[in-house]
Amino acid sequence: MPAHQLPVWRYGVPCRPLKRIVGKNSCENIPFWLSGDDLAAVLRLDLTAGQIAARADEWWRVTTQVQRDLVNNEFGGFDEMMVRLQRMMASVKRRSRRQGKRLKETGAELRQRLDDKDREVARLRAALQAAAEDHKRHAASMKMQLSVAICRKEEAEDSMRIMADQEEADAAAVAELRRQLDEARCNLAAAERDRDAARVGRGFAEEGRAEDRAKAGEYIKTLQEEKDDMRKQLDELRRQLDAARGDRDLALSQMDRMQAEIRDELGETLRLRR
Repeated sequence: MPAHQLPVWRYGVPCRPLKRIVGKNSCENIPFWLSGDDLAAVLRLDLTAGQIAARADEWWRVTTQVQRDLVNNEFGGFDEMMVRLQRMMASVKRRSRRQGKRLKETGAELRQRLDDKDREVARLRAALQAAAEDHKRHAASMKMQLSVAICRKEEAEDSMRIMADQEEADAAAVAELRRQLDEARCNLAAAERDRDAARVGRGFAEEGRAEDRAKAGEYIKTLQEEKDDMRKQLDELRRQLDAARGDRDLALSQMDRMQAEIRDELGETLRLRR
């Protein structure tokens, strides 16, 4: 077999041809033909590399044993340290499991509380909305009551003006009735004077003719009838005056009652608005 076809052995294993070293820490993948001397040199180099690797393995084994001995001397034994480490890891795992379980329970409790809070917020929102709607309805009702109270106040003011006008008219009627009463009293006094005169005339008529006596009797009868009529008119005027006074007192009492009701309603309305 030609030399260039011989495999290159490294650490007892055939491999690719060696790389030619070009410069420090660099190489090129340029194969070259090996001569007999080069092959011998390569084999010697491979043997030397195998010896170096064996020594390195021995050095690594010794170093590992020394480190293990150092660990055993420092921590009271490597196996014991591993057992402690395993126990510690198991304890950490158990603690982490307990913490995870506790966290799950806490999360479930927090979710339950959050749901309760959400339900409470929803209930409060519904109550707030109902209160707002109730407040709106109450405000509308109060506005309506206020408008009704204002209307009733205006009606009461109109009624008071009408009653004032009626009172003035009643006062004028009372004055007229008093004037008529005074006139009736004057007429009654005149009738009494005429009666006295008629009595005197009747005395003269008894002395005179019978015709004059009859005329005097008729005149006296007429005067008596007029007197009775005047008394009836006076009684009627007194009755009308009493009725007018009663109507005026009733109207005044109704006006006072309406004013009190309006004042109470306005006070209640203002209190509710505040």
